[in-house]
Amino acid sequence: MNSFNLSGNISPFLGNLSFLQKLNLGNNQLVGEIPPELGRLSKLQLLNLSVNLLEGSIPVTIGGCTDLKLLCLTNNNLQGRISPFLGNLSFLRVVDLGGNQLVGNIPSDISNLINLAYLDLSENSFTGSLPASLGRLKNMALFYAFDNNMSGSVPMTLGNLTELNYMGLSTNSFVGRIPSTLGNLRNLQYLSLSSNNFIGPGNSKLCGGIPDLDLPPCSSDILKAKHEFPVIPIVVSLVATSFIIVLLCVLLSLKNRRKITSPPPTFIEGHPMISYLQLAEATDGFSATNLLGSGTFGLVYKGELDNQAAQGTNLVAVKVLKLQTPGAVKSFIAECDALRNMRHRNLVKIVTACLSIDNNGNEFKAIVYDFMPNGSLEGWLHPRTNGEIEQKLLNLIERVSILLDVAFALDYLHCHGPVPVIHCDLKSSNVLLDADMVAHVGDFGLAKILAEGSSIVQQSTSSMGFRGTIGYAAPEYGAGNVVSTNGDIYSYGILILEVVTGKRPTDSTFGQGLSLREYVELSLHNRTMDIIDMRLSLSLKNKRKTDCLIDLLKLGLSCTEEMPSSRMSTGDIIKGLHAIKGHLF
Repeated sequence: MNSFNLSGNISPFLGNLSFLQKLNLGNNQLVGEIPPELGRLSKLQLLNLSVNLLEGSIPVTIGGCTDLKLLCLTNNNLQGRISPFLGNLSFLRVVDLGGNQLVGNIPSDISNLINLAYLDLSENSFTGSLPASLGRLKNMALFYAFDNNMSGSVPMTLGNLTELNYMGLSTNSFVGRIPSTLGNLRNLQYLSLSSNNFIGPGNSKLCGGIPDLDLPPCSSDILKAKHEFPVIPIVVSLVATSFIIVLLCVLLSLKNRRKITSPPPTFIEGHPMISYLQLAEATDGFSATNLLGSGTFGLVYKGELDNQAAQGTNLVAVKVLKLQTPGAVKSFIAECDALRNMRHRNLVKIVTACLSIDNNGNEFKAIVYDFMPNGSLEGWLHPRTNGEIEQKLLNLIERVSILLDVAFALDYLHCHGPVPVIHCDLKSSNVLLDADMVAHVGDFGLAKILAEGSSIVQQSTSSMGFRGTIGYAAPEYGAGNVVSTNGDIYSYGILILEVVTGKRPTDSTFGQGLSLREYVELSLHNRTMDIIDMRLSLSLKNKRKTDCLIDLLKLGLSCTEEMPSSRMSTGDIIKGLHAIKGHLF
């Protein structure tokens, strides 16, 4: 019953539903106090009362909900202290109490929550110091305590939270030195310590450090103690690494009710975040019937959002990241980074995104795109059933138009976007077709952003391994060379050859080292019609169309030259395609 515009008080009779496992009343207009009778729900695993108008204290009786995994009371008017009962709920994975009027110290018993992954105490009036026992919460991925009245020093034991991704302690009155042990937090992606009383911008006495930090020079007294106050590696990486800032923007957009010292805009301008519950409802609980496909890093579902959430779009495609897969988070970051300011009719449009916690308390990331009703180009080139073979038939003009759309997208990415971007995984399954059969390039999970004026990503910043998909990836990538725009051109050339021949680059025809390119090159002049897609050859009725096909194959071969520097530019590709298309009319 999330977002049902419910009003009035929460009925105490809910406490009689002894087998209730989930109670989700978030984002309504409920008033009054949380009924203590809810403590009878010993089977309850999820309690979400966030974004309401609730008052009073958190009932001690909630300690009776011994199976509770998620407790979300954020953005109400709750008062009083956190009772020690919280430390008895050993299954808790998510505790979000942010945006209330809670007071007192953070109880040390909270360290008993050994399964805790998410703890948000921000925007309250907590006082005292952070308990050193927080260092026992080895599974914690997010810890927020910003915008409180806390004081004392930050305990060294926080350096034991090796799974921590996000930590915000800004706008308090913490003193002393930033613990050097925070340098042990190798998984940390966001750290905010501003507006405290430490020794740069937003604090009273931070100084020195590397030039990138732009801090004032240290006095002689501080310089004497420099060995006692090392620069934390994670802070350096946050200043230097733009993709982490992008992820921060996503996080802050999710928590848009909060403020962490002038947060930056959402990760893609004009695209507000969406909740996990909205996506679950839109996809009918991520049901198998709505599953559109599965890739290395994610599952894609068809969904239907209300007009407000989708900004006027009803049908959407929801890409849910497989966070357990190595590289999935980097893929999410790369896609957000590449598309945050991109606008082109031949790129898949992002509707919104989600960075949240699911109903089981697990981390959840998803990107929501415009739904493409005609699916992928792969599905049209390689239909699986007899029915699809009859229905999914592309004529030559349609194929050339699709290739032209993809060329326009590449030209924009390489030359005309806000920043140059290399796609790194162009293939037929990543070319999606809308209702009018206009092609849109999608899946930027391996994309790389170029330095201005460059056509390659230097190896030191690209973490270069094998990039792309076998058969489409440029041969130099297999040798460990740098990522370049020429690599995308090679993949595009393979796509041209696939569109004309109807054969995948990994087709079983190509045995004993023969590639799609070699297959076309060997047959181009002697038996051209033998290598053309059979379904396409049936529609060829004159020599002019056959000549256009030969020109198209030659274009594909020019894009797939062995030497990267010998490959065509996007501008020349577009000119060539326009000429071919002009001869078809």
